[in-house]
Amino acid sequence: MEQDGKKVINPEKLSQDKLNMLLALLNSRTQELPKGETIVLTTKDNNWAEDIKRKDSAPDVREILEFYKDKIPAADLIILRQAMYIKKVFLERRNQDVRNMKRDIRDKYGKRGANITNLCTAGYYEKDFNEMYEELSKIYITEDKIKAKFLSLYDPYVDDLPCSVFVSIGMKEEDIEKQIVTRLKYGIDYIKVHGIGSSNVKRVKKVISVLEKTMSIEKNIIDDNNVITAELTFAKRQED
Repeated sequence: MEQDGKKVINPEKLSQDKLNMLLALLNSRTQELPKGETIVLTTKDNNWAEDIKRKDSAPDVREILEFYKDKIPAADLIILRQAMYIKKVFLERRNQDVRNMKRDIRDKYGKRGANITNLCTAGYYEKDFNEMYEELSKIYITEDKIKAKFLSLYDPYVDDLPCSVFVSIGMKEEDIEKQIVTRLKYGIDYIKVHGIGSSNVKRVKKVISVLEKTMSIEKNIIDDNNVITAELTFAKRQED
């Protein structure tokens, strides 16, 4: 609506998507202005809004959001949508914008928001979590059971990052061991290893056996119908 030559926005009439876009714009401008100063959206902001709209409607983004819309918590889906935009910006090497947006997500959604953003940037929602769901589909018959099992693995993985290791298709034993040892070198001595499928379960167990030869490990392994979660607490850390 036009008023005195300016556009007037009524938030109550905006769709949720457009409202999220407006909030992102306002939050960005708030960071730039002295406290208490009136926020005026400019042509630059409109260009940013159009950029968000364009990237948000990209086929690859729509496909990912559609896939997860009834598989992950609604709050996570909102964060994922923003994280997908950040990833697009990251690929354009707009590093300062990425840092600002990542900070905004952490401020608004806390550690879980930051973890989802990092997992998205690393391709987990495109590959690893997708593979996890597909593998569970081969084990469980009903969609409800598949979704419930997926959520039981996905939820703690997101919460526990970077303490989690997900063994995806094609990972070798040395790859699994490397991921665990890398976390130990960063001082993380409690690690959860997740794997789906008989071959991955065998690899996880073999890697644990190898590590036990040189380290003291307190372990709790749950092997449920070829879905493994191994909780490992290392009493003695790997030396460099």
